[in-house]
Amino acid sequence: MKKRVIIVAASLAAAVLAIVGFPFHRTEASREIDPTGRYTAIWSYPTYLSFVSMSPGSSSDKPCWVRMIDSRGQNLGEIPVPMLQMAGVEWRESGAEVRLVGEWDFDAGTCYYWSEDGESQVFVRK
Repeated sequence: MKKRVIIVAASLAAAVLAIVGFPFHRTEASREIDPTGRYTAIWSYPTYLSFVSMSPGSSSDKPCWVRMIDSRGQNLGEIPVPMLQMAGVEWRESGAEVRLVGEWDFDAGTCYYWSEDGESQVFVRK
């Protein structure tokens, strides 16, 4: 009897953790390596959006994040992008940019994105 209670309690705890953590899980949409091979851009979006009904052709309208890592796997910063289709990365000599959204400066070690009103830079790494 005691063993059954432990199994049921553990199963319930695992189910609760899965349900609570699900909204925060992300699905990787794509990766792109820069021309030098030193940096990788990773696009991801909230997993729950895969289960939300959308009109045909509008799946790229979901919000996403673009995270930049170096060849050692170190996170160089992550910026929110309003729509997956806007998340194209343009590689620069010493950085990268998501046009009209934000950029990374690899030499300075900074990462920022523009505020919603477009008036100020919000630094992720400074």
